[in-house]
Amino acid sequence: MPQSSHRSSNIKLERLSKVFDLSKFKCGDNELDDFLVSDALKYQKTCLANTTLMIADEKIVNYFSLAADSIRLSTKEKVEEEIDVIFSSFPAIKIARLATQISCQKNGYGTKAVMYCLGLARHLNDDHRHDAIGCRFVKIGRAHV
Repeated sequence: MPQSSHRSSNIKLERLSKVFDLSKFKCGDNELDDFLVSDALKYQKTCLANTTLMIADEKIVNYFSLAADSIRLSTKEKVEEEIDVIFSSFPAIKIARLATQISCQKNGYGTKAVMYCLGLARHLNDDHRHDAIGCRFVKIGRAHV
């Protein structure tokens, strides 16, 4: 598939809502396409996952859905991560779904989405925030970028 010239510095993130026309979004994975069109708003309404659209030049170039999750670590992994507590399950942000429009793939939009999510995890842990929460890990579920 030829690469498109959809690289843009005019990128914005928008929370998914009914105002967006999602019918033209195709990432090459029918399950991810169907989730965006049929299920993502339901997941938001029931507080299961929130979906963010990445828009470049007024076109939806990708989306990602985030949810709270946890990760289990073995004793060895806890040592490697320098975590010295008795429990084995730790808070995480889950990138439950991540997909990039076919014509925009291989242009860095998936990387930008992942970097945003990593920054969000750091932001939630910020020592200077009065409402900071613990979130040490980021997990990725289903992705097609």
